[in-house]
Amino acid sequence: MEFSTTNNNILPKLNRWKDLFVNGLKVIVVTLVYVIPILIIVVPLSMIIAITSISSGTNLADTNMFKTFGLVSIIVGLYMVIIYPILFMSLANMAKNGNNIDKSFKFNVIKNTISNVGLGNFVIWYIFTGLIFVFLFIVGLGLSSIFNLVHFKFIGDLLASLTVTPFAMIFLYRSASLIYLNGSQVKT
Repeated sequence: MEFSTTNNNILPKLNRWKDLFVNGLKVIVVTLVYVIPILIIVVPLSMIIAITSISSGTNLADTNMFKTFGLVSIIVGLYMVIIYPILFMSLANMAKNGNNIDKSFKFNVIKNTISNVGLGNFVIWYIFTGLIFVFLFIVGLGLSSIFNLVHFKFIGDLLASLTVTPFAMIFLYRSASLIYLNGSQVKT
């Protein structure tokens, strides 16, 4: 992502393993920080649902807790749909600014970048990226299923993990970097 935010069109060399590892840890930390608010809601509610279901001796589907579980699932889904594009813009902002983790939480800069891209363009990017990502997921699932039919599921999972998943992640981060560049280069 750092290489893409410098507007390069060639592949980076993979020779700075320590930097790649440290930057990967930064991405994990930033992602966890963005996901913590929903975890604060989901974990206690899930525990309440489980304890209530176990203590009442009934099946989860037979209680009103099933409705609560559905509501929690909807809340989680909406939060993730909203937060993912913001997370990618924050990661691109971090990458653009020397992988300084503080830059991933500069919400005003991220908001201005999204505004400069235009909400319509940003939503279109998000939808098309999501559709392509779903297509790649289906390709990986198909690859695993084909090998599962001939009783080599491990090989199919391994091939999907080593080919489709990296390609999908590279596509996702590259597209996020390019949409970030589109918004950050606009002078306001």
